[in-house]
Amino acid sequence: MTWPVYIVPRRCRSCLIGCVYYICCVVVIENLLVFLYWQAAQPSLPLVFVQMDGEGGAPQDLEGGIRNGTLLINDSLSSSTASRGTNFLLDKFSKSTINISTSTPRSILNSKPSSKIILPTRTEDLEKAFYRKRPEKVNPYFYNFVITPKAKCAADTFMIILVHSFHPHTDRRSAIRDTWGSIVRTMGQWPRYKLIESGLIPERILLAFILGHHPDPGLNDLIREEAERYDDIVVGDFHDSYRNMTLKSLLGLKLVMEHCPGVKYILKSDDDMFINMPYLVDILKAQAFKRTIMGPYNVGSKAYRSGKWRLTMEEFPFIHLPPYESGSAYIITGDLSRELFETAEYVPSIFIDDVYITGILGRILNVTHAKQGGFAFWTNHAPGVCDVAARKIVTGTKMTPRLLRSVWKELNRSDELCFGTKSSKLAQPPPQHTKEELSSLARFGFKNYPPQPPGSSMNNVQIIRKGV
Repeated sequence: MTWPVYIVPRRCRSCLIGCVYYICCVVVIENLLVFLYWQAAQPSLPLVFVQMDGEGGAPQDLEGGIRNGTLLINDSLSSSTASRGTNFLLDKFSKSTINISTSTPRSILNSKPSSKIILPTRTEDLEKAFYRKRPEKVNPYFYNFVITPKAKCAADTFMIILVHSFHPHTDRRSAIRDTWGSIVRTMGQWPRYKLIESGLIPERILLAFILGHHPDPGLNDLIREEAERYDDIVVGDFHDSYRNMTLKSLLGLKLVMEHCPGVKYILKSDDDMFINMPYLVDILKAQAFKRTIMGPYNVGSKAYRSGKWRLTMEEFPFIHLPPYESGSAYIITGDLSRELFETAEYVPSIFIDDVYITGILGRILNVTHAKQGGFAFWTNHAPGVCDVAARKIVTGTKMTPRLLRSVWKELNRSDELCFGTKSSKLAQPPPQHTKEELSSLARFGFKNYPPQPPGSSMNNVQIIRKGV
């Protein structure tokens, strides 16, 4: 039996061939798209180009390195050959070691000593290489002071407040001096109660506004006049811009290190904040903090790859930022000022100052992060007078000069506005003070000190993380 033979007409052959080609193209493109999607969806496990160093028997030397869990990264490799996200290992690091898996294929172990090979590395290994102090300075701080306050910093200074400001923000600086910042020149006076005279703050508090150099000479002249009048201006010889926030933070640390080395606490703040100073001081006096950063604590935040806070993969090659305190307002203990400033010169910087200072440097230095409720995140709304009087907030954000003055004025009537009485339970001082402090309060006629509201105890400070 013979099978019938079907002969495709010549006019249909071209159509059939075209269909076969079309189907093949569709299959190839689909597989390519699936592969690219799979690659994009992979976690941050970049590949590192490594050049093996060795003399003579390279495989034996290399095997020894594998057994020790480390390989030497040669910084002479071209960064253009590195995969995306690993340039920091080749461009910014000098010779360094990273851990790799001992299950490296034998094909890699038998590679020639001069060949460049690709080794997959774990995220933990790359983090160890990234979060470390480099052997040489990679970020030297060349900037100096143009203007500094003439007043001397006493050895017993309790706190120095460093407010990051900008030249046109004259109204903000003026509002701070007239409201919560006025405790510097009024011996600690606060609406309805006093600080220093009552014995609550036996030391001094200083205030300084931190700025850079403005391209407009007229604004620089106005800042000089403001400095002569108030003696609370610090200016560095770098361009004042949003991208130079880290330079401004380091200038503040340099000020403390050189002019106020014995200060117990540093409060870094933006110029649109309200600081509830009595509450903050009581928190700091209730417990002895060492090598600690306290503020609005962020953990698990992702790095932005676009927008205002964009970080390139070269600047920061990981998905998640290290735990850090938001830069709206946070506390650094004075014993960290020199360590932070000097370590910064050995660690590549990023322009997001709070992530760099409290996160990256904080992790390298193994600092303690203390969590205390009431510190404002940038997403919070502006506080009202009762938030301050009832100690619901330590710091408040989004405060315009007008709102600052309004809240400050209303604090004198906080008993009536917030608690419905002029002589309620607020007549008694808070129970957490010592007998000596209470006698001091009575001696100075201290009245109407607001008690601690539920859930706002100063003893609620939580040590949530110490280094890594």
